[in-house]
Amino acid sequence: MVVLDYNYLADLVINAQNGDSDAFAELYAATYQKQYHFAFSYLKDEYLAQDALQETYILALRNLSKLRDPMLLIAWLNQINFRVCFHLHKKQERYNAELIGFDHSDSETSSTQNTPPNRK
Repeated sequence: MVVLDYNYLADLVINAQNGDSDAFAELYAATYQKQYHFAFSYLKDEYLAQDALQETYILALRNLSKLRDPMLLIAWLNQINFRVCFHLHKKQERYNAELIGFDHSDSETSSTQNTPPNRK
C-alpha cells in the first residue's frame, strides 16, 4: 500500500489552485487508486465506480479553490467521493426498481393476452 506524503500533496494543491494543470494531474495520479477502491467497494460495480471516480475528480477540479486547508485534500476527496457514490447508488436502486416494476407489469400483460378466452 502506498503511503501518501500529505506535505507533497498540499504543495500540489496550492500549485493546482494557482492554475497548474500538471499539478492537478499529479494529484489525480497519486490519489485515484484509493478513491477507485472506495467507489468500487461501495457500488459493487466497476463501471459505476469509474463513473463515480470521473464525477469525483470533475467536482474536485471545479471546487479546488474552495479547499482552504490543502493538508485536508484526502479527507475532502473522500467526502466528495462518498457523496457521489451515495447518489449513484440511490439512482441505480431507483433504476433497478423501475426495471423490476416494468418487467413485472409487462409479464402480467403478456400472460393475460396469451390466454385463450373461456368457451362454454
